[in-house]
Amino acid sequence: MRPVRGLPENKKTQSVTLYDAGGWYLLAYLGLAFILGTLLDYAWNFLVLHLTLKQLSLAVKRASKFIYTAIATAVGLGIDWVYYTICWKTGWGEWWPCEPLFSPIDPHPILELATILVPMLLIALANYLLARLYLKLETRQAAIVGAAMGVFTAPWVVVITVIVAHYY
Repeated sequence: MRPVRGLPENKKTQSVTLYDAGGWYLLAYLGLAFILGTLLDYAWNFLVLHLTLKQLSLAVKRASKFIYTAIATAVGLGIDWVYYTICWKTGWGEWWPCEPLFSPIDPHPILELATILVPMLLIALANYLLARLYLKLETRQAAIVGAAMGVFTAPWVVVITVIVAHYY
């Protein structure tokens, strides 16, 4: 071992071993349900993208589809999170300064069904832009991909849960 500059020759340097526990912390903090939900969301997004491109007879490399789906999933989760926060103030909605639009005690299923149009349009727009800029699709093709992704990947589960809980 070479002596360290500024330390006397007879002093030995000590080593420190660092252990990576970040994965376990994230798992405990975010929860297994969030991680599994994100993976399922990614798989669903990939399936919708794959089937839409197949219907359009477009050949896109698998790696490009994986990257596209990762970006679309991240953007979609952000849109969903803001939607849930504004409508029901769920999750990490403490930062939202206003009261939620809907109360779990007095739901408005028809109005809540109508609000799904906002994240649906935002998801469609994000996917249209992503298809145009990343996949380099033509305008019509990108519009179809955006519309399919907006309709089939919108956060329907929450709205359906509210409607079913209200009427049944």
